[in-house]
Amino acid sequence: MSTATAAILSPAVTPVAKQSPAPSKAVTLEAYFKKYRDLEDGFKYELVNGNVEKTHRTMTPAQSFILRNLHHRFVQTKAYAEGGDLQVEIEMLTKPDQIRKPDICYRSAKQIVDGDFSPSEFVVELISPNDKIEKVKDKLREYFAAGVKVVWHIFPVQQEIEVYTSARRSDVFSGADMVSAAPVIPDFNMKADEVFQKIAISTQ
Repeated sequence: MSTATAAILSPAVTPVAKQSPAPSKAVTLEAYFKKYRDLEDGFKYELVNGNVEKTHRTMTPAQSFILRNLHHRFVQTKAYAEGGDLQVEIEMLTKPDQIRKPDICYRSAKQIVDGDFSPSEFVVELISPNDKIEKVKDKLREYFAAGVKVVWHIFPVQQEIEVYTSARRSDVFSGADMVSAAPVIPDFNMKADEVFQKIAISTQ
């Protein structure tokens, strides 16, 4: 049989189109809280655009000192005396269906008593070399759109602090420069190098 004849006698084969995978269903706020809120497995979970973002929850020694230094200064403020606190990785609603967990944020006495997820007015993010600048900037814009008033980006490696009072306005501080959380916490201010110091803090 010739090749031409075989081609005529053979039934035509219709190629099967590949089906695109079904889009994943958006995770609701209720489903997020049910599955991830009390999950303790060494990861941080945030709800972003209907997806759950998972990142390692690891604090370096340098970051531990930063947290301790900030808290040591904060307990001297009026906000602390009135019942406010600096808290680590607390859920915060930046949109009706979006949850962020800032590295550190200020919770007023009312927010703590109410136990709500309203945005904090003062947020601190510890920026590592592994952080992608696009995501850092996107989160910054999201914070201010949600009502955050002051954001500190702390760079432990460079020992610098970027203080934002809007998504487009910032100043960089280092060394003996004074950084402040005003106008949210007017009396929360300290030298930049005090944020990074690694000496033991006296409790007396």
